[in-house]
This record gives sequence, structure tokens and C-alpha cells, in this order.
Amino acid sequence: MKRKNTLENKIKKYFSLIFFSMLIIVSAIILQYTNKNFQEQSHIYLKSMVRSNLELLDSNFGRLQNLAYVIAGDPTVQAAVAYRNQAEKIDYSIELYNQRNVHEKLRQFKLMPYIKNAVIIGEKGKELYSYKEYLKDNYNFEKQGWFNELNKIEKNSYNNSYFTNFHNTNYLINSKGENTISMVTPIQNMGDYSLKNKSYLLNDIDLSSILLKNPRENGVQLAIHNNQEWLQFPELIDASNEQIKELKKRIKKGEKYFLLHGKSWGEQDLLVVMNTSKTTGWSIVGIKSLTEIRKSEITVLIFIIGLIILSSIIITSVSGMISKTILVPMNRLIIKFNRIAEGDYSVRFEENSSEEINKLSHSAEHMIQNMTALSDKVLLEQKRLSKEQMKALQHQINPHFLNNVLQSIKAFAVNGDTEKISRLTTLLGKMMAYSVYQPYEKVALKTELKYTEQYISIQNIRFENKIHYSIYCEEGLENVRIPKLIIQPLVENSMNHGFKNQMHGFLNISVEKEDQDISIIVTDNGTGISKEEVSDIQQSFISKDTYHAKKSIGLMNVDKRIKSEFGETFGLKIVSDNKRGTTVIITIPNLGEE
Repeated sequence: MKRKNTLENKIKKYFSLIFFSMLIIVSAIILQYTNKNFQEQSHIYLKSMVRSNLELLDSNFGRLQNLAYVIAGDPTVQAAVAYRNQAEKIDYSIELYNQRNVHEKLRQFKLMPYIKNAVIIGEKGKELYSYKEYLKDNYNFEKQGWFNELNKIEKNSYNNSYFTNFHNTNYLINSKGENTISMVTPIQNMGDYSLKNKSYLLNDIDLSSILLKNPRENGVQLAIHNNQEWLQFPELIDASNEQIKELKKRIKKGEKYFLLHGKSWGEQDLLVVMNTSKTTGWSIVGIKSLTEIRKSEITVLIFIIGLIILSSIIITSVSGMISKTILVPMNRLIIKFNRIAEGDYSVRFEENSSEEINKLSHSAEHMIQNMTALSDKVLLEQKRLSKEQMKALQHQINPHFLNNVLQSIKAFAVNGDTEKISRLTTLLGKMMAYSVYQPYEKVALKTELKYTEQYISIQNIRFENKIHYSIYCEEGLENVRIPKLIIQPLVENSMNHGFKNQMHGFLNISVEKEDQDISIIVTDNGTGISKEEVSDIQQSFISKDTYHAKKSIGLMNVDKRIKSEFGETFGLKIVSDNKRGTTVIITIPNLGEE
């Protein structure tokens, strides 16, 4: 009797033929790939991992060297170091000033989380200044063998940084006996061009904070060698002592890539790749156990056999049911799902005789409801998050400014200048009360201008009336409501950067009405900014890149706040040229009076 050529039979026959053919082909390819190419892929991956960590190490050390060169070559740092090296008796008013300047420079290492601490060491091997950690009194670095090794390297240069071997951190008060490596940068004493007596900037480095995290999850372990000793060497669980000895021996010979075969039961093959840093001369060694080759072969084989058996049972038992009860309704479902994917949430699903189709229909309807609700929730959450971010930006108080004012009060106290102390503390109290009280409310324009004037007054007390200023507000705008703390950061930027190298400076603040908007214009006669720098600052406003904003972080925060609250058409505009002063224009909508 001839068998009927039904849809069920066609599905069984063709689906089985295609599926098993593809399964056999794919299985053969997978096994062949696993056997022949796994080692090559492991080598590529291991080489990439080593290169990535090396680039990461070089990048971070390069940044560290550049910053160390800048700090070591800074005139204020050199002047402070020269004073401490040469002065027989310390004048603490001068030293307090030097400490502030040096500490401000050393605080730049805050951008590098892998720097555990920084120390400036004088000619006699004693600590002059430090950052982050406190050092033991009268600790002499010149008596330490690891420090004296520097005298054997590049004696006649101030232009290089050197990396030490592992050494003890017993010079720290809170030292727990741990070892570290350090980068040492020479500092030239100001006015002394002799190469005999040097001071140094020492940075202790945490290697683990630089390297990529958890490479071992992919079977990769990393070691670091500095041509003298192993700075880092992992515990190789899958390797024998003989393999480890052989590995270290071949690395010292300079071999870049090799395979260590296991010689007995339980020993695995080890793939080793080495690359050398051009910055430090260190070698990063990547080690990968090839245990995964055997495991993957067995896993693939078991999976394929199980899949063949399971597929045979499933194809035979459910193909008929699929053809009769699911294929047609499923096609209808697919059409409706496509409509949902195109954004049509008005789709409705009818009841079907198939329970599975009904479940899919109900799930789809529930999904539409959830998507609609989730979309509304996301919009609300974005608004809430934007508002919270605005509050956080608005509530910032510059810690450098606060610290500098407190240091000035301390200096005035040493000199007994009670009148300046009284004026400073009164003005500072008013400023802090203004910034803290109802920080998220809008204020009258005249109130914001008064706060800005208080800030200028504080700076004039600190710097002997360095700043001359004028404030003009167009009639009728005094009580217009504006966001708090948007003018003072512009003035602070002018004082910190525009007047940095000037004995005196002039500031003009004017408020004018422009159609339906308000323009707040802050102009200084400072050193100005080049057109390229102006372009970079404006670009940072667009990209919101706080790292590259550098000196303009205060301006960027103000621009971000205004755009977040009023839209992209408002914000800051900078007009400047070298040695011709700078003008910053704030444009905001006229919110009227309350």
C-alpha cells in the first residue's frame, strides 16, 4: 500500500534529511576546528590579552611620566624644593605658601587611582612633601639600598624617570610591611644647574589596579618580569614545578612564544606569549593552559550525540502535530508580531483551539501592556534622573576655593590680622548659607549678583585688591528669577586662569535683555584664550567630556545645567583671543518675576 504524501510525512522526511545532514556537516567542522585551530586561536587571544595589558601599562605609565615631568619641572615646585634644601632656618609663612602650591600640584595624581602615594625627597634623602600617605619623621631614603640603585642609572640627566624593583614601604606610618614598585623622577633645584645634588619625586604604584581584571576567567594568567626579578607571578595550578622552572628559564632567554608540553599524567600543555614594554622595559608574560582543547572536544562530541538522539525523537513525535495545529496559526501570529515590531500596539488576538497559540497570544497582549507601561516609566525615570543630576551639579561647592580661604584665614591668624579674618569669615558664611539654603530654587538676579560680589570681595581680601570690577544690570531685570550659582563659576574661571600671571585685573559683569531672553556677560582683561582652545572648550560643551574639559570644568557644568533645564538653544558662548581678554556670555530665557 502506497504511503500518503501528507504534510506530516513531508515535514518528517525533509526536515529530518536537512537537519541530520547539517548536523553531520557542522559536527565535522566543529571537531576539525577544535582539533586543528584551537591552539592558533588561543595564541591569538593570548597575544591580544598580553598586548592589551601591555598597552594599558604603557599608556598609564606614559601618562604618569608626563604628569611627573610636568610637576617636577613646575617652577613653584622647584622653588619650594630649593627653599627647603637651601634654607638653614624655615620661615613658616613662606613654607605654608609653598606647601599649598606643592600640594595643589601633587593633587593631580588623584586622576590616577593606581598611585598609592607621592613623596618629594630632598637632597639629603629626607621627605620634603607628601601626598595621600604620611611618612615617618626623619626617614632617610639614601640609606636604603633600593633607592641608592638610582645612582647607578643615568647620573647625568634630569630628563628621565626610573622604575625601581620591589621594595619595602617601611617609610610609611601605616605600612603593613607590604612591598611595592615606584617611579622616581629627578627634580632640579631652581637656580642650581649642578647634576650632583638631586631631589626626587617618588610615586608608589599599585600594579593590580592597572591590569585588566579577571583574565583567569578565560584561562589566561599574567606574569610581569623586569629583567631582574618577577614583579608578579601567578599560581599555576595546572603546571608542575619542572614546567614552571622551564618557563622562567625560557623567558629569561628572551623567547617570545613557545609551548610547554605536559610530560606526565595530570600535566597540561601550557601556551606562553611574551611582549616587552618600550616605556619600562618590563616583559608581560601570558600563560594559558590548553586543558580546554580536551574538554571542548569531549563536550562537543557528547552534545552532538545527545542532540542527534533527542532530535530524532522530537522530529518523529511532534512533526505531525506541528503541521496540523501550529503552523497555520503560527503564521498568523508572526504577521501580528511583525505589526507589533513596527510599533502597532493596537493588535488584538482572537481565541484559538490550540492552547499553545492562546498562551502565545496572551503573552503577546501582556507584552504590549508591559511595553507601554515600561515606556511611560522610562520617560518618568529619565525626567527624575535629569532633575537629580541637575540638583547634584547645582549643589557643588568648589573644595579648592574653600580650602584656599581657610588657608588664608590660617595665615592671617599667624600674622594677627583679625580684621581680615572677621571680614573673610563673615563673607564665607554668607556664601555657604546662600549655596546651602534652598539650593534647588530659583533666585532673583540681584541676589545672584550679590553672591558673586561677595565671592570677588573674598578674593580681593586674599590677594590685596587684585581685582577691579563693575556690575551693571539693565533696569527692570533685578528681580527676574534665574538658576542659582551660574555667574560665580565664570568669575572664578577668569580669576584662576585669566589673571593667573597678572598683578591686577578688571572684570565687568553686565545683564541685558535680548528679545525674550536674558544675556549675562562676564568680560575680563586677562591673558585670553587661543582660538584653538576656545574651539576645544566649546566642543567639550557638546560632548559633555569632563576629562578633556580640564580648566573649563566650571564653565561646562554651568552650560550643562542651563541646557538640561532650558534646552540646547541656551547655554554658554565664549569669545576670546590671546592677550586680549575673554568674554563669556550666558543666554537663558526670561522667566519673569515671582
